[in-house]
Amino acid sequence: MDKTDIKLLKLTQDGIPILPEPFKHIAGELGLSEKEILERLNNMVKEGVIRRFGALSGTGQLGLRQMPCAHGTFRMKKWKK
Repeated sequence: MDKTDIKLLKLTQDGIPILPEPFKHIAGELGLSEKEILERLNNMVKEGVIRRFGALSGTGQLGLRQMPCAHGTFRMKKWKK
């Protein structure tokens, strides 16, 4: 891990922006390409720095009164462009 990885972790630890291309947005903030961001995240998963990627949302933000629950896994590799 280098300083850029640490900045990336700090930017993403409170959530990924809900945008059509969130990793492109993060890349712009760090002065990197979207591909570089995805490669760095993939490497951190492989190295065990990041154990899981998942979505957390408040029911109110979704306009729901109850929280739907789902469980699953996916591979970061599928996010590569």
